[in-house]
Amino acid sequence: MVFVGFWVWRPSGAEAAWFDDSFAYRNSVAITSHTAAENNVYIAATVDTSASGQFQADCGDLRFTDYAGNQLPYYISSGCTTASTVVHVFFDTMPAGAQTIYYYYGNPSAQNGFQPTDFSTQATGYAVGSIGSQKKGGAPVAYWKFDDATGTNAQDSSPNNNDGTITGATWQTSDQCVSEKCLSLDGTNDVVTVANSVAGVQSVSFWVRPITTTEQFIDLNGSAYIQASSGTVSATGFTSPTIYVDGKVSSTIVANKWQHISVTTASGLTGSAIKVGQISTNYGQAFFDDVKIYNYARTAAQVKADFKSKGSQKGVSAQIGTKDPLSNGLVGYWKMDEASGTLADTSGNANTGTWAGTGGSHYTTGKFGNGSGFNGTDDYVNRTDTTSLSLTSSFTISSWFNTTNYSSNRPIVTKDGSSRSFYLIHYSVWSA
Repeated sequence: MVFVGFWVWRPSGAEAAWFDDSFAYRNSVAITSHTAAENNVYIAATVDTSASGQFQADCGDLRFTDYAGNQLPYYISSGCTTASTVVHVFFDTMPAGAQTIYYYYGNPSAQNGFQPTDFSTQATGYAVGSIGSQKKGGAPVAYWKFDDATGTNAQDSSPNNNDGTITGATWQTSDQCVSEKCLSLDGTNDVVTVANSVAGVQSVSFWVRPITTTEQFIDLNGSAYIQASSGTVSATGFTSPTIYVDGKVSSTIVANKWQHISVTTASGLTGSAIKVGQISTNYGQAFFDDVKIYNYARTAAQVKADFKSKGSQKGVSAQIGTKDPLSNGLVGYWKMDEASGTLADTSGNANTGTWAGTGGSHYTTGKFGNGSGFNGTDDYVNRTDTTSLSLTSSFTISSWFNTTNYSSNRPIVTKDGSSRSFYLIHYSVWSA
């Protein structure tokens, strides 16, 4: 007979991973005993929510989790923003014995997390012990998601209210972005400026899709800034900087592709009059998403996890997947949603199309919103040749079209406009 021993234990003093980086603080709640396992019950815990500026006025940014980071529903029973707020925390399964749960707070932009009505059954035979001391998370001290999607305000999702002001930049839809919405800057005069000062800056990270390999990214204070020249990222004014591109130590970027750039520095610096997309009198032509500033130097493992999470806030170990944004490599995108005038290129490469031909109305109902109508005689849209459209390796062209003429070969997209076109897409009609 053979006996095999198998033990599982939690190291003494170990703490749970931070459940969500957008919450600045947390405290532990010790449930010291519970005589028997129960289902669909709640416990009553008394917590201190009196700290000014750390909680929403209605305690809506509270979040309770178990040790594994699973959220637990809660109901505010009494006394929000007091030293003795009574909260009912619900368990669908509450095991026997001791356990530790956590409550998080310090997220002014969080949606209300509490339940509108109280739970029906309180647990029996349990005891709540002491509340642990406040812990500060690894959350950024400034975080511009660029998810606002309208207006000229770039909201700071950290608790510090470092909102930015948008000048000229245009909001982009999710198909153009890494995470939800993002901003496109034209390289002429578009910029996001932040008036507040941010002290102790040691890490800066952001997603960017530069239109060229020489672009302006972020200026922290006029003397510390991040830019790229001929495909090489530099961090001027940072002490012993480490530069990461897509989660690896590197300074090489390419044009028209989303890339995650992180810069860490050995010594903290102060950001004042922060600018995204402008350094001195030079402007960057690029798409920006999820700009974050931290008051500590992120580790290589954290930077790698940030890249893999693709804009997620769920801790530093979250991985949302590896699917590239739809706009990666996009050099021309004509939605044809206009009602008149030229056709805007929303790829960021400024390849504006110009109408030619005698057709009376160039716009009509399309597959998605508006579309363009061609008379089949002499209507076409022209864009003079540019470097971005002179493709030298494999590429993809796609289009929706609807025709009423099946009598002969008809071009859809062509470059150079001749039988020896650089590229040509057309449809043909074949007889049986």
